[in-house]
Amino acid sequence: MFKRILNKREMAKPTARTEIRSEPVLPDAKVSEEKLPIFRYLISPASHPSLIEKIGRCICCNQNRRIFYNGPTYSTDFEIIEVCPWCIADGSAATKWDVTFNDGFVDNEGVPQFGIDECFHDEIEGRTLGFISAQGNHWMYGKSGPMQFVGEVNYQVLLAENNPRKVETVRETLSSIGSDDITLESCVESGERCSIYTYLFYDPEQDQYAAYWDRH
Repeated sequence: MFKRILNKREMAKPTARTEIRSEPVLPDAKVSEEKLPIFRYLISPASHPSLIEKIGRCICCNQNRRIFYNGPTYSTDFEIIEVCPWCIADGSAATKWDVTFNDGFVDNEGVPQFGIDECFHDEIEGRTLGFISAQGNHWMYGKSGPMQFVGEVNYQVLLAENNPRKVETVRETLSSIGSDDITLESCVESGERCSIYTYLFYDPEQDQYAAYWDRH
């Protein structure tokens, strides 16, 4: 598993953060039917686990929406409980509250690592929906830039899907833990009791999958 690098926002550890939530709308208020924005590094934004269906007014753009982001936020001052995905996609939420939604592999001085252009980090951290993980998320990178997030692996569904390359990637990831007791089959057998979580990514340019594991 990659060593997770904390950024300055997380190191501050404030005693309290201001919660950012959507606000109620009037019963006869018009609600936007706009399609979800494009997120270059998400395989399936519409089914992203950090999106919830809820009618409310986004306090970032003041638009009445039907869908809100309810995922991880990295900030010293704010905890975003609900903000619309459009304000994440255009970067306005990140700018307004100085927050990020993913851990973009920066060192303690905020310097991008692994030779990746800083513009990629800006898009991943500030303009891409974050995903919940056991120890805090991080993004994986291919040779040409950020990979696309496929999702948290459901081990039973993975075997039923029978995609050999996905299965092999997950097997290799689990084997890197270094325990003979932790295998794909043991995770399937454990079901919801399994404490090992695997997050799958895809590189469309190289046509390759990659994953990392995490545990509670």
